[in-house]
Amino acid sequence: MSTTVSDEDLGYLVLGVAIPLLAILVVAWVRWRRRDLEYVGITPGLTPVAGAPARRRRVRRGKEWSGTVPVQFHPPQGVSPAVAGVLVDSSADARDLGSLVVDLSVRKWFDIHRVDGDWELRRRQPPPHDVLSPTERAIVEAIFRSGPVQRMSRLKGDLGISLREAQIGLYREVVDRGWYRKHPRSRNALLGCLGMLGLLAAAGLALALYTYSQRHVTEYWWALPAGVATGALVMAIWGRGRTPRTADGTAVRIQTLGFRKYIATAEARQIRVEEAAGLFARYLPYAMVFGLADQWAKVIGQVLNQHRMSELVDSSGMLIDPDAWFLVGHLADLAGSAFDVSALADGVSGVGDAINGSFGFVDGVTNGVDGLVSGVGDFVGSAGDLFDGMDGCSDGCSGCGEVAGCLSW
Repeated sequence: MSTTVSDEDLGYLVLGVAIPLLAILVVAWVRWRRRDLEYVGITPGLTPVAGAPARRRRVRRGKEWSGTVPVQFHPPQGVSPAVAGVLVDSSADARDLGSLVVDLSVRKWFDIHRVDGDWELRRRQPPPHDVLSPTERAIVEAIFRSGPVQRMSRLKGDLGISLREAQIGLYREVVDRGWYRKHPRSRNALLGCLGMLGLLAAAGLALALYTYSQRHVTEYWWALPAGVATGALVMAIWGRGRTPRTADGTAVRIQTLGFRKYIATAEARQIRVEEAAGLFARYLPYAMVFGLADQWAKVIGQVLNQHRMSELVDSSGMLIDPDAWFLVGHLADLAGSAFDVSALADGVSGVGDAINGSFGFVDGVTNGVDGLVSGVGDFVGSAGDLFDGMDGCSDGCSGCGEVAGCLSW
């Protein structure tokens, strides 16, 4: 065996080192390109004034913006709970679709009641001034396709395709609104696929060079297939990555994170009692998406506990915002509470008894709010069961030649 390195062996060594280094550089560049964009020179969460020049850059650290967010006391304008969930984590999951269904109930498109251990959905007259998105309308029509009253247990076998379409609809919406350039869960598998092909090529190359080395004495032939295999592994393991957000998407995400911070840190003393019911109902679906339903319910329960019933009526004895309090009763019923405030929906019946304490308004609603956490959990779990067996972009398009359904819309 030769004791000196021939030009041929030196070539094998150089290529064996250069190919992995080149793969690392390519993967590093691609991963940098997959960082979210952000606006430069303006407060995070804001977008440039129309017509003003806008500079953009990739976020400096990590794949997405992760700085300190200011508290925002309301959700971003025009961003529904389910869309907010997709924007925060780039995934439309069971929790997002569960919040979509609860949000439609809060908006009075249908009622949800706990009946005999099951969930019963009862359709209502469409609210006159509420416009549904295509995804929301498809869900409502799918739920009540066979009648105005439906049981969740009976929908499991029929609603899976509609929920699958709703997932795609949510992904389509965030792309159409310019927050992603393509499907958020696209895994950009090109480099990963090249890596897998590279491993096959390395195996074939090793076999060919081994056969060649039997006739030509070489000592370092193995460096070339080893380098190809190493480069291929680098691309296969680290070459995949999610679709980055646009600068507009990052701005709206920051606003959404600011609202999540409000839900997470809200204190009872910051909320007026006459606002509590309306805020609880409107923001509950967002709290579900953020995984903060328990926290939000406790805060509203504290608000109710800190005030007397007499503070919930005006000087004429009418309930303050009776529609909002009806929603609290409706949502308390969601949790399986026996408490019922439907008699107060018109703002007249039962108010006097409630003030005197015999009706137990505050205690009843508070108990319903406390129990709502488990009720919402059960409901989202039931909605999540509808995802069994679903494939495609619910878990991300990760294969070579991405899932056709993810690309067709």
